[in-house]
Amino acid sequence: MKESLKNEGATLESRFMAAVCFGQLAAARQYYSLGADIKGTGKSLAAISSAVAGRHLEILKFVVEEVGIHVDSLVVPPSIASIRRPPKQPLYQACISGHVPITEYLIDHGPDASHIKQELKVVKADTTILHYLAQAK
Repeated sequence: MKESLKNEGATLESRFMAAVCFGQLAAARQYYSLGADIKGTGKSLAAISSAVAGRHLEILKFVVEEVGIHVDSLVVPPSIASIRRPPKQPLYQACISGHVPITEYLIDHGPDASHIKQELKVVKADTTILHYLAQAK
C-alpha cells in the first residue's frame, strides 16, 4: 500500500479519499467496509470528482455502484459557484478532459439531461461539451 495511505492519524474518510485519488481500489474498498462515511454532500462530491479527475474508471464504478453516489453529484456545489466557476457535473468534467471510457460510463448511468443543457451554456457559444469529447476520439 502506498505510504500516503498508511497515515496512522488519518480518519477513515481521509484514508478512503487518498485511496480514491491514488486509484487504489482495494484500499478504498477496505476503508469503506471499515465504516468510512462518504455520503455527506461535500464528501460525495470529492469522491466522484476525484475518481473522474484521476481517470480511475474502476474507482468510479465502485463509488457509483457499491457506495451509491449518483453520477449527477456536483463537482462544485451551486451554493459556492460563481459566474466564473459555475457548477460542473462529472459528465462535464469527463468530456472536457477527453476521457471517453469514463464519459461513456457516466452516460450509461443516467445523468440528468437538464444538467447537461445547463452546462452547455458554460463553454463557448459555438462549442458544447460533446465537441470536447469528439476531439478526444
